[in-house]
Amino acid sequence: MGNIVLALPLAPTAFRTLWQDEERFYKSYLKRFDGKWVDTGDAGWIDDKGYIHIMARTGKRLLQHD
Repeated sequence: MGNIVLALPLAPTAFRTLWQDEERFYKSYLKRFDGKWVDTGDAGWIDDKGYIHIMARTGKRLLQHD
């Protein structure tokens, strides 16, 4: 099992910041992987057919506040 991450750049329809708080977005979603991957806060695995199985949450996201 490992971290579920999203590759950058994100699709145009994906959220790319938090309203009036780009620093918090970076700290919450990008910092852990040096800005190269978006951390979804999920853990899981990929099966032999390429399906992603999300098994657990690894952290809080939008509810987090400094």
